[in-house]
Amino acid sequence: LKICFQTRTQDVLRHRDVLLRHLDVIYQIHMGVESFAQSQLDRWSKRVKVQVNLEAMRLLAGLGICYYPYLILSDERTTVEEIAANCGGILELPPRPFSVRMGGQERSAVMHPLHSGLHLNRLKDLHGRVVRAAATRYLEAVWDFIGGTYEEAARLSDLYVYSLLGPQRAAGGAPVPKPFESGAALLEERVSRIAEIADTAATLSVAAARKAARAAAEAFRRVATRTRVDYMSGALWAPSRAVTSASDPTLRQRPRVDRPWGPSGLPAAAAPAVANGGRGRIAAERRS
Repeated sequence: LKICFQTRTQDVLRHRDVLLRHLDVIYQIHMGVESFAQSQLDRWSKRVKVQVNLEAMRLLAGLGICYYPYLILSDERTTVEEIAANCGGILELPPRPFSVRMGGQERSAVMHPLHSGLHLNRLKDLHGRVVRAAATRYLEAVWDFIGGTYEEAARLSDLYVYSLLGPQRAAGGAPVPKPFESGAALLEERVSRIAEIADTAATLSVAAARKAARAAAEAFRRVATRTRVDYMSGALWAPSRAVTSASDPTLRQRPRVDRPWGPSGLPAAAAPAVANGGRGRIAAERRS
């Protein structure tokens, strides 16, 4: 029997001796990290320091415990600097164990939370409504990009997990590249783009900012789709800032490869049942 539970980062540090005694029964620990910007944590009265959150995650990663951080990317007063701090913090999260069940077997590997499951959200009121303000309407562009890239990001994440843990064969029988570095790079690029879009959006009109964010989302979807097709056809490639090129001519020049895609972007017969978040890893983005 293994358990999954939610706790505060302060309690993880305070009770590290308990964790050490029960490593064999802990499956996963969920934590409300909330933000990597101290100003946000103070504004939301979280009574915790960014450094404490980071120390707790590093402790769990060092002990070989899978941790699942929840983040509130923005509220109605969020600044460009706070968005940048959060995106930087996400990219610096320590790798931790991650496991799935495939073919009746438990498979595990160490990977970055961004590649295997990460929960992002906007601050909401007691009725579940997003808290907004006229002074920070530029944030809508940020969430246009996040929402517009959610599906492809989830597919890339599933495919990355599959490349590490699944049977190492593509639909046609060719060896699958391991690990799926291009997909991982795109997931990281997506987070970097969030910070860039926030910085740009703050200087534009709301309409122009949202238009630019949607164009960036479309560019991401095209590159991500091509990456998945190349992966499954055995022609893995490594994009270099490709997400920023909305009119990449190679998107039209590459031959179409038809595959029996499953809902996660994997071949229908091979799509794994992904644990530790699965399809709901960034569910809050869709709700926003």
